[in-house]
Amino acid sequence: MFIANHLAKILSFSRESEVPVWIDLSEDTHKFIKQNLLEVLNKETNVAVRKALCKLIGEVGATIDNAREEFDPSPEGSSWNELMPSIIQFLKSNDSAHIQNALKIISILVRNAGDPYIQYKDKLINV
Repeated sequence: MFIANHLAKILSFSRESEVPVWIDLSEDTHKFIKQNLLEVLNKETNVAVRKALCKLIGEVGATIDNAREEFDPSPEGSSWNELMPSIIQFLKSNDSAHIQNALKIISILVRNAGDPYIQYKDKLINV
């Protein structure tokens, strides 16, 4: 749980420089983080750890969207195409933990980088 909270802080925008650490990471690191976060969340059973992972996923997703608009990072790091389809799958699940996870992630994404997620409004309403 500590690691997820710590990563959320360091990968998002720094207050001193206003430049996210995400931009300085390699494309391989971007890919590794994005591929593994949703997988780890899907398998986690501890509620506190899931909550921290949801925060981390939301922060990383928002950071990617904000960085793309402001700093134009590498193509690999500038999007997370699997994020919203995964969230929609979580919402369609019969597992209440998956639904809660999806709602937590959405709340962070919309709060921190709302505009890119407007396009998913109809899909989310119809879930």
